[in-house]
Amino acid sequence: MATTYVTDQEVLKAIVRRLGAMPDTTVADSPAWDGLAKEANSDAYDELRARLAGQGYTIAQIDAWDHRARWNRAIALCYAFRAGAVLKAYDLQAITMACKVLEELDDLSLTINGTLIQPEAPADASIGSGMGCTGIEDLDLDFDLDLA
Repeated sequence: MATTYVTDQEVLKAIVRRLGAMPDTTVADSPAWDGLAKEANSDAYDELRARLAGQGYTIAQIDAWDHRARWNRAIALCYAFRAGAVLKAYDLQAITMACKVLEELDDLSLTINGTLIQPEAPADASIGSGMGCTGIEDLDLDFDLDLA
């Protein structure tokens, strides 16, 4: 069973590539990113699965999705740069752009072997209690407490 869709080393390589593109940054800064890459990769995997499952996709669908590795890596970069921003004065606008991927998660279409798939559970499914309970409006709040 996979714990992430990409290796920590792949995330670190992606970080180093982007660090080389940032002003006043050298690849020599990359050793500070080893731990951040590992943590960000794990967190990205969890975020990706949780968000897509929340949209109604099953874990089996997510695990078979064609672009799971690319998105895992992109989210990991966002998380790593957010955490790493405190290490140096990196361009916060660049970090914000890297994190746009989190917003894009809400509008993804998933494919498996090039075929568009639909979520198996409705994204707006809710959990209630009792027959027909849809929320707070169903609660009887007209009560009198006699505290004397």
